[in-house]
Amino acid sequence: MVRPCRLWKSLLKNGQTELDYIYTYINKEAIRKYRREFNCHLVLCDHCAPEQQARINNLTAKDLFQLQGTIPVIATFGDEVDISNLYQFGWYEWCYFRDKGNQFSFPKEVLGRILGPARNEGNEMTQWILKSNGKIVPRRTQRSLNREELHSTVEAER
Repeated sequence: MVRPCRLWKSLLKNGQTELDYIYTYINKEAIRKYRREFNCHLVLCDHCAPEQQARINNLTAKDLFQLQGTIPVIATFGDEVDISNLYQFGWYEWCYFRDKGNQFSFPKEVLGRILGPARNEGNEMTQWILKSNGKIVPRRTQRSLNREELHSTVEAER
């Protein structure tokens, strides 16, 4: 656990507590880890990574006596939370998705990168996907690349 010190008090913004600063620091460190691990551009990290990291942090059980080993949503409302949209795909993972405008009867699979769950777009499994032209679109028809596709030279050229 990171402990606040006197130096942090000078870094706090108006109305911000030490706990707010700690959580902000944890989220920023996770985003730096994403950037180093996936070698992606800062703009992409600013687009989706903070929201996804905050949701992962909020849906992870904390060691608090009041929560009794659960998350705040379960403790408050008693409802289980579906986390499959966060953990089915990794951030910035290669995927194939069906693009809407390609063909009428059978849309072609297009290569893209997953940027995380899309809220208020479609159902819970909708993900933000980065297309090859740089546009970010919400899609539900994505699948991860299998092992052969990940190590294929044809896929690497795409």
